[in-house]
Amino acid sequence: MGATQGITQKNISLRYQKSIDVRSTNENLTNCRSVSSQDSIKLGSFYKIAVLGMNTAVGKTAFISSLINQTPMVTNLPQTIGLDVKCMLYQQQKIQFWEFDSSEGGLLDLENRINETFNCIMIIFEQFDVSLFKKRITQVQKICNENKMTGKVPIHLIGNDRLDMKISGKEKEIQKMTQTIYDGNRIFVHIVDFTQIKELNNLLQFVFKEK
Repeated sequence: MGATQGITQKNISLRYQKSIDVRSTNENLTNCRSVSSQDSIKLGSFYKIAVLGMNTAVGKTAFISSLINQTPMVTNLPQTIGLDVKCMLYQQQKIQFWEFDSSEGGLLDLENRINETFNCIMIIFEQFDVSLFKKRITQVQKICNENKMTGKVPIHLIGNDRLDMKISGKEKEIQKMTQTIYDGNRIFVHIVDFTQIKELNNLLQFVFKEK
């Protein structure tokens, strides 16, 4: 599909605090201003995506940064601590990526913010570990269920297709595993090369189609 034109971004970092007020956060994010055009993007019309890691250092920041910049951003990226919110405009669709750290604190932060009405949840992984997958997906589904979001928020498992991790071609195996822990939310499995912008754009289009 090639690079997409008209993409704008703004990065807002929020350190993890259990006491942070979601309403004040919304005020801070009311205008996400374009770096290039200085056109403001209003909060109300965003497609909001929560991004978690299956565990630490799996490439969440690289995934988001590559999409926003439409160029591979896979090296020398700092680890996310707390919550990092990035905005972009993709083919006239305004998007917010809410990147949570992969610790238990990040899960608690997601639980505190689930009523922000996320359109979907992405869980990034590099290796297929059945016990780890079941634990993380169960945790996320429990948060959805306890906040009356069951069936409303699709979950996308996104594998970083690195040659050294040998996960290519395991989509069906992973999808079969997810059926054993299905609890109301649709679960999709994607394995993509984070260095290939066309693959990332195709993934984003699929996500919009399934919203």
